[in-house]
Amino acid sequence: MSDTLTVKNIVSYAQLKQRMNAPLFGTDFVVDFAAINPFLAALGSYHLPFTTVTSIPGGYTANQSTFTEELQLQGRSGDGRLNWQVGGYLEVSEPLGMSGSQSPFLASCTDSATLQCTDPMGFLSNLDPTIPAFAKPIHAGTVNYTAGRTNFHNVGLYAQATYALTDQLKLTGGFRYTWDHSRNVSDQRTYIVAYPPQYGAFNPAAPYRCTNPQAAATNCVSHYYQSSEKPTWLIDLDYNPTQDILLYAKYARGYRAGTIVPNITAPLNIVEPEKVDSYELGLKTSFGGALRGTFNLAGFYNDFSNQQLQVGFNARPLSGQASTAAPVNAGKSEIWGLEADASLTPFQGLVLTGGYSYLRTKIKSVPDFSSFNDPNYILAAPFQPGDPEVLSPRHKVTVSGTYTLPLDEEKIGHISVGATFTHRSSMLVNYTDRTNPDPSIAALSTLAPLDLLNLNASWNNIAGAPIDLSLFMTNVTREKYYSFIAGLGSPSVNFETATLGEPQMYGARLRFRFGG
Repeated sequence: MSDTLTVKNIVSYAQLKQRMNAPLFGTDFVVDFAAINPFLAALGSYHLPFTTVTSIPGGYTANQSTFTEELQLQGRSGDGRLNWQVGGYLEVSEPLGMSGSQSPFLASCTDSATLQCTDPMGFLSNLDPTIPAFAKPIHAGTVNYTAGRTNFHNVGLYAQATYALTDQLKLTGGFRYTWDHSRNVSDQRTYIVAYPPQYGAFNPAAPYRCTNPQAAATNCVSHYYQSSEKPTWLIDLDYNPTQDILLYAKYARGYRAGTIVPNITAPLNIVEPEKVDSYELGLKTSFGGALRGTFNLAGFYNDFSNQQLQVGFNARPLSGQASTAAPVNAGKSEIWGLEADASLTPFQGLVLTGGYSYLRTKIKSVPDFSSFNDPNYILAAPFQPGDPEVLSPRHKVTVSGTYTLPLDEEKIGHISVGATFTHRSSMLVNYTDRTNPDPSIAALSTLAPLDLLNLNASWNNIAGAPIDLSLFMTNVTREKYYSFIAGLGSPSVNFETATLGEPQMYGARLRFRFGG
């Protein structure tokens, strides 16, 4: 608009459609009837993936459109001491139809979309002589249908300005007010699967029960609404005693909108907004001369209220549900620590970098969960006051080095080799397993310390041509480790699943650059 005013508009529209077909926990149990009783050998065996997840019949796992609009005014004073920005942000996310998943639980399905399923586990229960006749048949297999649509409307108005009090001292202040609204319509049903041979395959016309009994009067359809609005702000002071040193102090109020968990009954189906007060002190430096490099150091403290933390929900026996996880609100919690990083160039061509972080987390108080009474789920060993937060290692170190060969770059190109080493200390990964009476399961609540080494090499502008080649090898020492453990190891589930870390991998990438 002028030398001191800029108008900027950012607008976008996107659609996401997703289909899914996967074993939820990567399991594939085999029920061998012959191993149970030789007289049952003719029945063969059944493959039970415990629970699989597919898109709803004829639909999608996700089917959503998102529109965003942001208008900004950016300006500065004539003397350059004041820089400011004001703007508004709008996000509207609308469903393009019902979306969700259908998942057989302890059922063997030839076609889960049309509910062509049988329940071998129920058949085994019927054959078990220890089960009294009045308790037969016991149905273990189910097909769980969850479909819904969620609307998100988010609006924010904000302003921020930086003013140079002196040539060395700058003050920044910012303010934003945000309105968040979400609506959810959810249809959740549980079909009981018949077991062979008395009843044959499941009849899609058979009656079902509502997963959420509170929705029985509305044909299993539930309606939820979540609304929140909060102000957030920022104050930052920057001081440059010299050109190569920056000292800063920062305080900010943060806010995360609430959310809806439709598969969990009240009161935990509505997750309240999260609030954080964040404090940070730090310095950033650079130095030259014979030994060039940088050094940065920061200390931070975050004070949370209603922090949204993921916890496990164990399926009640014979509920026909699979254990799941969802966010709930902690009462109060805190995160604090230090971060440092540095780089050195001891001589031409060699660059060494290193980083270290120290992290402490603590849950200070928890809400009263005693009123939670879900017919399908039991809140699995939630966090307690004094607990650390999950996935928060106390120590993390990263060291890397890159050497560039002293070659004629115009004739030969740019060749460099490098290595990166990372260390992560042990960390709690879930709250559920640690209370398991089985020590082998309880140990799975914590991931062991991990050391990884990666190597890389690159040759850019090969022989002066616009061609780049890079080689890499990850996990050079072939470490075998878990990167995540779900936290299903409750006595009611009796097994645990984990995600394996990436194995050693090596490869090459070739890139050809077109144009100038």
